[in-house]
This record gives sequence, C-alpha cells and structure tokens, in this order.
Amino acid sequence: MMSDQVGARLPRWIGTIAIAAMAATAIVFTPLAAGAATLIAEFPTPTAGSTPQGIAAGPDGNLWFAESGGGSRIGRITTAGTITEFTGLTGAPFWIASGPGGLWVTEPSANVIAELSTAGAVLGEFPVPTPGSFPDQIVSGPDGNLWFTEYLVDQIGRITPAGAITSFPISAGAGPTAIVAGRDGNLWFTEQAGNRIGRITTTGVVTEFGPVGGMPAGMAAGPDGNVWFTEYAGNQIGRITMAGVITEFAVTTSGSAPASIAAGADGNLWFTEDSGNKIGHMSPAGTMLAEFGIPMPGSGPNAIASGPDGNLWFTERLMNQIGRLTPGTTGPAPTALTYTGATTGRFNDPATVSAALVDSTTGTPLSGLSVAFTLNGAETCSGVSDALGRTACQVTPGEPSGTYRVAVSFPGSALHAASSTSTSFAVTARGSKLALVARAHIDNGSKLSLTALLTDGTRPIAGRTVTLVLGTGATAQKCTATTNSGGSATCVIAVVNQPRGKGQLAGSFAGDGFYTASSASAAVTVFGNARHGKNECDHECEQQGDN
Repeated sequence: MMSDQVGARLPRWIGTIAIAAMAATAIVFTPLAAGAATLIAEFPTPTAGSTPQGIAAGPDGNLWFAESGGGSRIGRITTAGTITEFTGLTGAPFWIASGPGGLWVTEPSANVIAELSTAGAVLGEFPVPTPGSFPDQIVSGPDGNLWFTEYLVDQIGRITPAGAITSFPISAGAGPTAIVAGRDGNLWFTEQAGNRIGRITTTGVVTEFGPVGGMPAGMAAGPDGNVWFTEYAGNQIGRITMAGVITEFAVTTSGSAPASIAAGADGNLWFTEDSGNKIGHMSPAGTMLAEFGIPMPGSGPNAIASGPDGNLWFTERLMNQIGRLTPGTTGPAPTALTYTGATTGRFNDPATVSAALVDSTTGTPLSGLSVAFTLNGAETCSGVSDALGRTACQVTPGEPSGTYRVAVSFPGSALHAASSTSTSFAVTARGSKLALVARAHIDNGSKLSLTALLTDGTRPIAGRTVTLVLGTGATAQKCTATTNSGGSATCVIAVVNQPRGKGQLAGSFAGDGFYTASSASAAVTVFGNARHGKNECDHECEQQGDN
C-alpha cells in the first residue's frame, strides 16, 4: 500500500447499489512450466472513479474491498466476479479486514473505524479519540480485538468488538501504515516514514527494529512463520523473524515500487508492483519466482489478498478494477488438519470447536479456506481459516451423556487437496434445579394439589418425571407428574392423611443422560385429626402451627 510519503494519497453503505456481474476486460495466460499457466482476469468496478484500495477475504466466502472515491463505497466481489457495492459510511474507506461481527473498515478522512455486516449494513462507526489520527490499515488480532495504525499521530490503535478504542504511542515520525498479526501472538507494523519495523504486544509494549530500506509499506504474515514486508522506495521485499532479524531481497524489475504483499495458497509470497504494473511472486527463501504483467496498463495495483478459491485478488486503484490472478499449478498440494478445540461440553451448551489447516508438505498455514465441523453426525458449524490456518466455530451438543466423535473436514480447492480428521468429544449432563410451589398449611382429609418447577437454572426442562412426597416414613403419601413446556409438574393427593403438626413436603427428579438429578423440600404444618379426618385442630395443634 502507498501513503502520503510515497506521493499524494489518492482519494481514498445503509443503501445498496445492486450491481450486476461485470465481465472481465482482459484475460492473459503467462507460461510457468510444462502443463501450468497463470491466468489474470480483471473486473471493472460499477462506479466510475471508485478508486479501490484495501481488499480482504470475508467470512462469507467473498472478497470485500474499500472504494475511497466515487461516493465512498464498500465493494463485494464473488469468486466468480460478480460485484455489489454498498453505501452509508461517513467518510472515505481505505482499508478493510475480516473480524468479529463481519468486516471492519478504516475511514481516514472521518477519523473513524466502521463495523459492517456481510449483508453490507453499517453496524457502527467509532471515532478514534486522537483528532486527525488518519487510521490507515487494520487487522484482526490474536486477542479478539481489531488493531490499526494511526499514520499522522504515530500511534497504534486497538478497538474491541464493542467499539472501545485505546491508542498506544510509538516513535515520533514513524508514520505507521501496514499491520498484521504475527505467529508469536503479537502485532507487527511498518513505519513507512521512519524506515523501521515495529512490534506491539496485546498489552501495548512496543519494540522497533531497523532501519530497513526505503519506505516499508505493505506487510503480511508469511507462510514460513515470519513477517514479510514491501519496500516501496527500496524496490525490495523484506523478511523479519519473530526475533527481529531482518533480511531483504531485491525485486527483479527495477523501480517497480512494491506496494502490498500476501501469503498465497501455494506457500509463496505474492506482491503488487505499483510502478511496474505487475504481480510479483517470491519464495519463502527470498527467491524471485516470476513477475506477471497486469493486462490493463497503468492500473496502479495496490492491495492484494489470498481468496478462498486459492486465487490472488488485488485492487487496481488507478483504473478502478479488481484483478484476479489464478496461479499455475500441476495439481493440488496435500493438506493436513489438526483438531485444537474443546473435547468436552455440556448438553445444550455451545462448545467451541477449532482446527488448524496446513500444507502437509511444507507445514505452511493455509488461510481463507472453509473448514467444517460435525459432532456425532448431527450438529454442524463451519468457518474460514485465518492467517495462521486456524478455524473456529460453535456446536451445541444435543446428545445425552456419552462419548462421541467430532469430524473435521476441508473439502479441497483448486490448489489444495481435501483432508479430514476426527477426535472424541465427551458430552456431560447439564445441571437441574427443582423448586416446590407449596402451601404452608395443609388440612387432613382434604384433596391436595402439589406443584414443582424443574429448570436448568435459567430455562425450563420439559418432559421429565418429578416425584412429590408429603410426609415421611410409613405415613408418607406421594404422587408423580411429568413437566410441561414451562417446566411445571403438578399431581394430586386425593385425601391428605398425615400426622398433625410439623411435616415435610419433598420433591425429586432422578436425572437422566441430559440433566443431573435434583431435589427440594419445604416445611408444612398439617391441621386436623388424621385418624378421623376432622378438618379441625385442637389447642396443642394450634400451638404447633403458631410455632
């Protein structure tokens, strides 16, 4: 990505503009090897002068991009090339990332961070506390928050899913731009004006490394576990290890101005060349593998992202197009799934299941790919793998207590073979709570209706047998009932026949595979003569009742 230090930053939804699919204006095949070719297709944005900037794979399996010109729109493009645009943001959007709730967008001109749904609705816009901070790029962090750079005030911002923002200062004159989550659990960022690479922990501790060659601009978590960055003015691609060791590699085309970079599904690095009008391809060893010319001259390629289809998607800010590069391949690479989620959970309680997807040959994490989970062949959920190959979602066990299997599957893609794994998952019973609805005073010889309420603590439990007992020992009288949809069970003792005075009412639920056993009791006072069934109480009984 480019910022003001590179040159004038080009002009960087809830209404829908409803745009039909746009045909590609150019398709180019570039030879790679025997039986393999690289294909580039371009799709014009419907709005003239839209100036597409940041692009990211969304949680819905589509690509989303920010349009800083032509009415400040957010664009969505399917992997088949159908574009829809959405309006409604206050300012001009610049960068976009997938995160909690859907999509998160920076609006530098309005100094806000926006949250969007995958239906294109604006869920909220949150002002950055520091005036004129110019929020630049944004990424989902390992702590469940979003992190962004504040270019003009030399700060790194953190925003929670609820919209609370905290900013952390870095060196003066740094000019932070790109930011990514590293494999070490920290956030890494480029200091474009300061020619350094920064690292910030999720608690806000900053460390800076460098200097590096001219103007570090774009950044990506690499397939090798390191962080990679572009050097716009230095015509280089940089690599920094988690320990802070920096290595730089020259780009083949002189003066190409490498802008943004992404890890591809093929285990290599792909980057845009703004001045060279090309897409570059580099191995994790730093070897230039190829450069591919973009069909439209002077397109100004900016952001690039790996799509769920295994292709590379990029924005052409100067020609208002979205590009798709399909790498040449000789067959899908083998993959492996490792289950990393919960292995136990209570009945009817959501449990988080998760897995890591990697290229089994290289160990490279695979991002932007759909992974599905199934518990006992019944409960299912799915998600899209993140930059570290991780996918997580929730299933709610509907089985009784016992041990079952969680199956995990990746269906495969054009570049990667399908894979699956499974593990055991123990379902435990949910707790229950029984409460009695009892009268304090009961008359011998009368008909008595007894009621109990069975819940899991918050929700009613229906269809369970509850036993209610009046009295104790040889004189105890009991009845049973089944709870209704509200968790209530009512049964009747036809004629009360209990010793007069202090007594007890008790209730019990024996439990089952879904809920644990529970019981309750309450004190009652019985009036009248049990032997004769008289509905009266002598002086002694009255005294007991008063006590």
